[in-house]
Amino acid sequence: MKRASKLITIILALAMCLSLGLTVGCTQVTTSGTTYTVTLPTGLTGGSVTADKTSVEEGGTVVVTATPDTSYELDWIRFNGEDQTKTSDNKYEIENVRENITVTAAFKASEVEETSMFTSFPDDRFINSYEDITYYVNAEGDQEYRNDLPTVEAGAQLGILVTMKAGSVDEMVEFLPSDPNYATPGNVKTSYSENGFNEGILTDVSNGIYMVPNNAYEISYTASKNGETETRVQTVLVAKSYDLAADTFGPIFENLESTDVINMEVVDAPSTMFGESKVLKLHNDEGKAETSGFFHKAGLYFGTSAYSDIQWVIYNDSDAEVIVSCKGTAWPGDPIVAPHSYFIWNYYGRPWFQTGGGANAIFDHGMLNETTGEMNQLQFTLVPNGDDALSEADVYIGGLRGTAEEYTEFATFPEDRVISSDEMSDPYGITYYVNESGDEEFRSDFPTAKNDTTEITAKVTARYFRAYAQMNNGYEPTGIVEEQFENGVLDDISGGIDMLPGFAYYIEYTATMADGSTETRTQAIILYDMEQRIADVFTGATFETANQVESARVDSAYSSILGDKMLDVQFGDHSQAGDLMRQVFWSKAGVKVAGDKETQRLEFLIYNPNDFAIEMFNVIGINSMWTYGSIEPHTYLLWDPYSIPGYQVKLWGDGTPGNGDGLITEANELGKLGFYFKAEGGAAGHLYIGEFMATQPAAEEPAA
Repeated sequence: MKRASKLITIILALAMCLSLGLTVGCTQVTTSGTTYTVTLPTGLTGGSVTADKTSVEEGGTVVVTATPDTSYELDWIRFNGEDQTKTSDNKYEIENVRENITVTAAFKASEVEETSMFTSFPDDRFINSYEDITYYVNAEGDQEYRNDLPTVEAGAQLGILVTMKAGSVDEMVEFLPSDPNYATPGNVKTSYSENGFNEGILTDVSNGIYMVPNNAYEISYTASKNGETETRVQTVLVAKSYDLAADTFGPIFENLESTDVINMEVVDAPSTMFGESKVLKLHNDEGKAETSGFFHKAGLYFGTSAYSDIQWVIYNDSDAEVIVSCKGTAWPGDPIVAPHSYFIWNYYGRPWFQTGGGANAIFDHGMLNETTGEMNQLQFTLVPNGDDALSEADVYIGGLRGTAEEYTEFATFPEDRVISSDEMSDPYGITYYVNESGDEEFRSDFPTAKNDTTEITAKVTARYFRAYAQMNNGYEPTGIVEEQFENGVLDDISGGIDMLPGFAYYIEYTATMADGSTETRTQAIILYDMEQRIADVFTGATFETANQVESARVDSAYSSILGDKMLDVQFGDHSQAGDLMRQVFWSKAGVKVAGDKETQRLEFLIYNPNDFAIEMFNVIGINSMWTYGSIEPHTYLLWDPYSIPGYQVKLWGDGTPGNGDGLITEANELGKLGFYFKAEGGAAGHLYIGEFMATQPAAEEPAA
C-alpha cells in the first residue's frame, strides 16, 4: 500500500511540472517570478536582429531572428559572447532562460551571385584612332568598329542609351576654357549634337554611334521584365593613342624589388579597358587631403626626345571627384577626373606642354631619360577635389601606352644578308668589305651612331652552319681557322673579310658611349648554294606537338635569311622531365618538288634565338633519325639531308619500312617531317624554322 501511495505522489508531481510548461526535473523548474532582459544589437550594416520578446521569465524561452538585407548574409551571431551555429532560417531558440541575454551579430555581403537578366554582355573597349569613327551595335555587314548586343533572358526587353563623356582635355587644368559647355573629364558634352546626340545623350543607335577621339562613351543597356529593370554599362574609350607597352604591370612585374612600388599595390584590372591583367591602385583614406604613390620599373622605353609619346588610362573608382597628378622630377599639371569615369592622360599631345615647359617637356619634367627614353620613377598624387575634399577615394592606373621603342645608340644598321653561289664570281669564296671604298661586289655600310662622341668597333665570328648528318654522330658547327681568323674570330676587318661557302659570319658591332656604357648588335651574313624557296610552306600546314612544345605558330620571318615566313616553335621548361625531347611534326599536302632523285635538293635554315644552346635531332617520316650538332645561342643551322652520300634515294617513299622514309613521297610531294630537339638545361624558349629550299618542278609549257 505504501508503494502505491509513493507512485501516486510521483505521478502528481510530474503532472504539475507538465501543466506549468517546464522542463521535467522538478528540482530545476521551480519558478521564482524573476524576469530577464533580452538586449538586441542596433545600427548593424547589412541586416537587423529581432526577438519575440524583450523580457522573459526565469525558465522561459525566447526566439531570436536575424534578417539580412538584400545581397547580405549573416556572418556570425553570439549570445552573451558565445558563438552560435548558424541555422538555415536564421532563427535561434533560447530555452530555460536564467540570466540576462545580450545578442551580438554581424552581416556580410552575400557570396551568392545575384541573378541577372543579362545572359551575355560585351567587354569595355579601348580603340586607337586619330580620326572620328562610327561604332555599330549589332550592325549588319563588316563594320570595323562594332560589337554584338548583349543577350537577355526569355521575356525580357532591351533598351539602349548612350552618354558621351569627355575622356581627355586638350590643355592643362590651369588653362581650361571658361566656356560652360566645355566638358571637363567625365562630364557630359552638353554642346555636342552630331549624329543625334542631345545634351550628350543618344537614344537611337540604329545608324551607329558617331565617336570622336579623346572621349568616353557609356552605352547603357537596360533589361526590363515584369515591371523590374536592370541596367549595365559598357564603356568605349576612343583615344589618339599608341599601342600598349608590353607587361607594364603584368607577369614580369613580380620581379620588381619592393622599393620600386611605394604606397600603391598591384591588383587585378577592374576592366578590359586597361589592356592588361594587372594595374596599380592608389587609395586615399577618408579624412586625408591627399595620398602619393611611387612607381618605377626598369626597361620601359618610349623613344628619345626627337620623337616620343607617353600616356596611360586612369579610372576613378570613387563617388568623389579627384585630381590625379603625376610627376617625374617636376609637376606637369593636375587634371580632374569625375566620379566613376575613365581618363586618357597624354600631356605630350598638348601644345602647352611641348612649348610652355620646353621643346622636350616630358624629358624636362624627368618622366623619361633624355638620352635613352627609359621611363624614370613616377610619382602619382591623388587629391579629393572641391566639395569632395577629404573623401575616401580609389584610382586605378594602368594601360601605359607610348612609342614603346627600346632605345638604341645606332642611328643606322645593316640588314642580315644571304649571298648565294650564283652571285659569286668565284664559287669558292669572296671577300666582304665593310664600308670599304671602291666598287667591291660584296660590301655593306658601317653602322652609324646617334652621338658624335660614340665609338663603334667590330669583330667577326665565323661558324660552320651546314649540318652534315653523320648517322647518329653529331657534327659540331665549330668556328674556322684561316689566315685571318684565330679560333674563328677576326678583330681587324680593315682589309675585308674572307668568306667561304658553308659558313655563317656574325659581325658584332659594339657602340661605346662617352660614359663608358656599351650596346652590341649583330649582323649575320651567310654564304651557301641556296636553292629556290618554296613560298610560305607553313601556312595551312598541320602541326602536331609533344613533350612541352606549347605551340607552333606561323609568323613573319625574324630575318630575311629565313625567307618571308617562319615557324615559331615555343616550348616550355623541361628541366624536371629527364632527357625527353621536345617534338613538333609538320605536314602539308600538295607541296610539289622536282622528281629527279639524283639531282633533287632540299634544305632549310633553323635559327636559335635563345641565350642557350639547342641540341637538334631530325626525324624523317617514321623510320630514320640523325643527330646534328648543337645550335649555339643566336646562330643559324642549315639542315641538308641530301648531303648524306648515297642516301638521297632513301629519302623518297611512303615512310614504311623498306620503302624509304617519306621525306619526299612517290607523288613528288613533301611528306611528313618531324623534329626532335632539347634545350640546354631544359630551359623554356623558342626555335625558328625557316622556309624550305628545294629543287622545283619544271614549269609546264603553255598549251598551244
